Amino acid sequence: MRLNRYLRPWVGLLLCAGLFLGQAQADEQRLVIADARGDWGQLAPYLHMARGPGYVYTSFLFDTLVWKNDRGEIVPLLAQAWSSDADQRCHHLTLDTRARWHDGEPVTAEDVAFTFDYIQQHPYRFVDISRVEAVSTVDNRVSICLQQPDALFIERVAGSLPILPQHIYAQVEDPARFASQQALTGSGPYRLAEYSRAQGFYHLVRNEHWHLGKPRYQEVIINRLSPHAAATAMQQGDVDLMIIPQDFTELFRSRGADILQEASNHPYRLLFNHRQRFAEVGLRRGMAQAIDRSQLIELAFHGQALPARPAYRQQGSMEGLDPYSFDQDAASARLQEAGWQRREDGRWLDEQGQPVQLRLIAAPRAERLAKVLARQLTDFGLSLNIVLLQDVPLTQAVQQQNFDLALLTQSHQGDPDRFRTMLGGTQGRGDRYQANADLLQLLEQLRYQIDPAQREAMLMQAERLYNADLPSLPLLNPINFAATRPGKGAAFTPNGIAMGIPLPLNKLSLFPPGSAAELKAAP
Repeated sequence: MRLNRYLRPWVGLLLCAGLFLGQAQADEQRLVIADARGDWGQLAPYLHMARGPGYVYTSFLFDTLVWKNDRGEIVPLLAQAWSSDADQRCHHLTLDTRARWHDGEPVTAEDVAFTFDYIQQHPYRFVDISRVEAVSTVDNRVSICLQQPDALFIERVAGSLPILPQHIYAQVEDPARFASQQALTGSGPYRLAEYSRAQGFYHLVRNEHWHLGKPRYQEVIINRLSPHAAATAMQQGDVDLMIIPQDFTELFRSRGADILQEASNHPYRLLFNHRQRFAEVGLRRGMAQAIDRSQLIELAFHGQALPARPAYRQQGSMEGLDPYSFDQDAASARLQEAGWQRREDGRWLDEQGQPVQLRLIAAPRAERLAKVLARQLTDFGLSLNIVLLQDVPLTQAVQQQNFDLALLTQSHQGDPDRFRTMLGGTQGRGDRYQANADLLQLLEQLRYQIDPAQREAMLMQAERLYNADLPSLPLLNPINFAATRPGKGAAFTPNGIAMGIPLPLNKLSLFPPGSAAELKAAP
């Protein structure tokens, strides 16, 4: 009788926990993750959803060359050792010869070379390898040379790119449509035994031959549950971990759960349509000072957020940055200097003497924040129309300039080069700001600067330029929460998992193998 038959429905999960296993034994054999959505796509690099925990769940099956441990240090994964040339242009990695694919075939340097070639032909949205010039292999050693130096290559590419099995993917012309069981053949600590999109259910079983050692749990269950149901189940010992909204922290705490929290570093920012309505920088600066961010935090997030640093990063010096403090008199003066006029009744007219009517777009999950922001701006004399859009329509509206103001959120940690791609690149919800040639040039030069002190100085200067031009205004930095049963290994990774994902689901924390303690961080 197969165990997963009983784990699929929630009632079956309770029966299994109560009848088939004692609690202590169940704790050692099974990790149950409750997920309010449940379905994040099939767990293969080209099939998982781009947002949410899709990448992280997929990392349970697919290993990268290196990884971050629970302290945020880079440690071996498929590569047991690595080095870089003095100019940081060529990087050399020695593979762990114990690594095997789930079907038993060895993981080779040729698999790594194949993956880089395959990703060049079939781009993977989380990793940019456009600057890779050549990949060569000798025995179990692979060398990757770039067109220009990149001191962050090991962290942001080797630590984020899932390695693919050549003997499976070599014949796949369209990986986005390759949904057979073979597509799930990775080298990671778990294999997928069952997936139900309709039920929001994944059943993963332990890879007994993972090269780093036997993972902690025999199986991992990811099951769709509401927070209310999950809180009850966690109290009974049937759910181990759930990422939760801020509103449910007290409920889970009252049921005996430990509450983890960490700044998300996915700040909400207000993107101005700097090509149309807000082409004049004075208007952007005036709008910034009309917003009371502390009130946004209190009313929209019940205090569970931090004021956003008004630049790209959420940690760092404030030297030379304008905080755009809430000051309606200063806001009015700036708007008037930029050509707007205020009527006696307090309503605003634009440069043509027409009433200012603004279109504010946001995702449904940001509805409360949008409403509080709209109330502030309405009280200030502006007329707003809130339009809530799902992910794809929201991205399209940004790309098509069909907005005046947009509430957006993306990761601002991990890869520093993300600043460049979000500012002037082709990111669907990026700023697409091309007006400041000095800023664009500085961010381009940052790609090739290998001296840490010089990089920091250049990045600070870029942030000051961004802060002065204000293509978008970072508003607040929400706090992420998770509820967990004690001792389950859940922890937020400093600077996020891989390229900066702020979830407490690092595989080296959740189910460390016996040899995990032997892994050493890079010097």
